[in-house]
Amino acid sequence: MGLDIAAYRGIKLIDTCDMETWETKHDWKSTTHIWPAYVDGSPYPKHLEGGSLVPNGVYTYEEAVGFRAGSYSGYNNWREALSIFALGVRPTKVWNDPARFQDRPFYYLINFSDCEGIITGNAAKVLLADFDAHSERVHALAPGLVHTYDNFHAAFKLAVQDGFVYFL
Repeated sequence: MGLDIAAYRGIKLIDTCDMETWETKHDWKSTTHIWPAYVDGSPYPKHLEGGSLVPNGVYTYEEAVGFRAGSYSGYNNWREALSIFALGVRPTKVWNDPARFQDRPFYYLINFSDCEGIITGNAAKVLLADFDAHSERVHALAPGLVHTYDNFHAAFKLAVQDGFVYFL
């Protein structure tokens, strides 16, 4: 088990339905349809603001990429290293005082689920700007972060084009 990431560009709403209907009405293994859960009742509503997702929406998309962010503990180790690199603190400091860090680099990634959820809209734009701004420095000073960093960077480049990043 581990954290899989999928990023989509150019999503188009084609239907709305609940999970039971989705499984009977649509091919849930389809490579051309997605049913992003975690939109309604997300514990991270700020991560959805400015996006075009609706609860129980079924979408097509123009482009998608996916990657394994590592085991759950491996991803958490990477996220901790990113937090220390970018903010000078461990993620627990961010989680305990999110208002203090909300305008700092990678806030929307550090203060987010390590297993499932969606980042779209405004948060995706902020994260893309963070990845753009810090890429050169990460590549020069933190080689252990580079592989996953580059994968997330590519994912957010897609997400800002009417799409989203999906933590699965």
